[in-house]
Amino acid sequence: MGAFSALVLAAATIVAASGPAAAEEESGYTVVLKDNVTNVDSTAAAQEKKYGFTLSSTYEHGLKGYSGTMTSAEQAELGADPAIAFIAPERKFTLADDEADGPEPPAVTGFLPTWWLRVGGTEEEAADNGTEISVNTAVIDSGIDSSHPDLNVVGGVDCSSGTAVEVTPVDRNGHGTMVAGVIAAKNNTFGVIGTAYGAPLWSVRVMTDSGTISEAALLCAADWVVSTRTDSDEQNDIQVANISIGGPGQDQGPCGKGVDPLHQMICQGVEQGITWTVAAGNAAADLATTVPATYDEVLTATAMADYDGRPGGRATPICSGGSVPSADDDFANFSNFATQAADQQHTVAGPGVCITSTYPGGLYNTAHGTSFASPAVAGSVARCIYSGVCQGGGSSVMQQFLAAVEQYNNEEPRFGFTGDPLRPASGQYFGYLTTSTLGF
Repeated sequence: MGAFSALVLAAATIVAASGPAAAEEESGYTVVLKDNVTNVDSTAAAQEKKYGFTLSSTYEHGLKGYSGTMTSAEQAELGADPAIAFIAPERKFTLADDEADGPEPPAVTGFLPTWWLRVGGTEEEAADNGTEISVNTAVIDSGIDSSHPDLNVVGGVDCSSGTAVEVTPVDRNGHGTMVAGVIAAKNNTFGVIGTAYGAPLWSVRVMTDSGTISEAALLCAADWVVSTRTDSDEQNDIQVANISIGGPGQDQGPCGKGVDPLHQMICQGVEQGITWTVAAGNAAADLATTVPATYDEVLTATAMADYDGRPGGRATPICSGGSVPSADDDFANFSNFATQAADQQHTVAGPGVCITSTYPGGLYNTAHGTSFASPAVAGSVARCIYSGVCQGGGSSVMQQFLAAVEQYNNEEPRFGFTGDPLRPASGQYFGYLTTSTLGF
């Protein structure tokens, strides 16, 4: 009986092997075209027809290229086309948040968040209802609730499909609206106050309704942001763009030429005058394996904890009624950090624990993560630009900002936190604490 069973199994194996081969699985790829290609759309369409893959998105401002799904055989054949610079497999990205404590009802009078006070905000400034910081800032995220009364949302696009579509901005997740509030919630008589309060915000949605973020969506977002610097409308020029999102990858050389389309896109944005702020990530690990955090051309934000709006480490770690494991005025225990010299040169810290900010539906929420340290840095950069301390192109603004923050921390040594360069953590570099007082 055992021999018969074995014979039947062998026969079945032979029959299966002689049947038609299974279709090869398709994967997502980003195709970067050579600079001499004059028309991206027509080139992409012709290549789709010739090689049989499925085209999904095209890009022409940050780089010339497109995204699509194809088999490995189609990818290999397409790679030999003389118009192709390189092809890279698509990566998956996620929001760089830690956890939220749940929505809270909106405040009926002005509320000064401890994180805002910690980076230089004062009660006098809040009472002054100061002039709005008129620096266009993009939030590449889950979207922004444009109906929130505490935010100045002036426009945006939905890139979640990989193609930019002009929309009335919405946020079905809440993350992007919180990021937006940290950057620019208005200085009015209710709600919270953002670092660059009242700044015009542009929503660039990259998260789908199901919560996924594709590389095609991020490339679409970066390409659209760059396009604002190259079109004829000077009113929409994005000067600061925040990405509180991360994915797997490494810095593979100058601007990722030949291997990394997202890095190449970021660099093109810097050349056009954009300063990028990004979250370091929340794995309590070296940020060298997270993109875009490890790119040399971005300001990468680590997170620190503060519970009373003042330095000194005296406050009890309590947030929204619950205890928090990170000590007051210490680096956040979840925050990624830099170890490599190249990464240390573009790393800066921001408050990232117990961050209260705007939330969809006219509400407010409290959450933790480098996701919320990054917009604190973005708002500080916007203020630096507005004051004239930071001038020039994207690279100049970034270097001037880092130098000014370092100078401020050294002149005010109590300003920082345990884990900064003046009080370093062994083998972990978190950078100097950002400040919103540059030039004010």
